[in-house]
Amino acid sequence: MRYLLTFCLLAWSTEALATPVIGQSVIYRYNSSNSYAAVVTGDNNDGSYNIVVFTLGTSSYVMPVGLSSQLALAAVYVSGSVEGNGDGQFHTNPNIGLGATGPQGATGPQGPIGATGSTGTTGATGSTGMQGAIGPGALVTSSSTPSLTIGGSAVQFDATHDTEYSVNVKIVNSLSLTGGSAGHVDLLCDANTNPTTVVQSVQSESTGTLTIGLALQTSSTMLLRWRVPAAHRCKMQSTNDTGTPTFSIVRQGLQTLG
Repeated sequence: MRYLLTFCLLAWSTEALATPVIGQSVIYRYNSSNSYAAVVTGDNNDGSYNIVVFTLGTSSYVMPVGLSSQLALAAVYVSGSVEGNGDGQFHTNPNIGLGATGPQGATGPQGPIGATGSTGTTGATGSTGMQGAIGPGALVTSSSTPSLTIGGSAVQFDATHDTEYSVNVKIVNSLSLTGGSAGHVDLLCDANTNPTTVVQSVQSESTGTLTIGLALQTSSTMLLRWRVPAAHRCKMQSTNDTGTPTFSIVRQGLQTLG
């Protein structure tokens, strides 16, 4: 019987393992020299199984049952054994119960394709949504020429609408034997009666010295532009950084936004 079990173990190693089921006949390997018939009695749902192992029918494992002439093999309960070829593991008995899974049969021919169903009716076109309103300040509603002057008082362009103010400022610098000049103009705008927030600046300079008999003037015209919130005030002021440059407004314009 020992040689038969060993042969079954070798034959099983070439087969794929089948998922054990309760009541299945398996071979339990005690060690490399001893393997015994067993039956799966419980699935622990964690990859391990409980089995009952039947020992070999030798005199040391036979126990009397009933009359002295009746004998029975002893059985051992093993809890938590797993499928495998190692000691304390079991594998499918290929000759009894569920053997190894055979090769998959050939795929049958594909059935005919059913007829194409009719096309459903087209739903009605939904109505066009309302166009969103244009936000405030997106359109120019009027244009004008403001009265802002360099060094003058602050001006409120519009009490209820944003405006966009632009001005071209000219700065003239002189270069002579005594040196050059430089200056800048600031546009100040905020909600105060006398605004102090510098929002835009332009600057020009001509520095150095000339030889006797030479004098040179340079000029720069630059643009200041600012979107002024409703009710804010603006003013312009000039600063002599070096020498005495001159400042003037070439043109200015205002657009009221609605």
